[in-house]
Amino acid sequence: MYYLSMKVTPPWKQDRARKVKQALAHFWVEAETGNGAVRKALDYLEQRQWQVLAIQENPNVVGEQDDSHGCMGLTQSLRAQIYGLSLCLTDWVYEGL
Repeated sequence: MYYLSMKVTPPWKQDRARKVKQALAHFWVEAETGNGAVRKALDYLEQRQWQVLAIQENPNVVGEQDDSHGCMGLTQSLRAQIYGLSLCLTDWVYEGL
């Protein structure tokens, strides 16, 4: 299993005063290689029309119970074992902040 993260922007149009500019997408991916993990994560985002701004952290091998990323890692790595991929969005950046 691999962990990687990317800076992304959402696809939806926003009418609110505080528009989301970007977020940090954390991925846990079941894949044979780091490149395969990146491809799966990019495909997932592309299908949902999220735009990738940058890869924040390149793929790293993590255990099936990833405790290196705290509670989030433990939960998301278990989900990735079931679904093949798990995503958690954090660090939302809003326009004007």
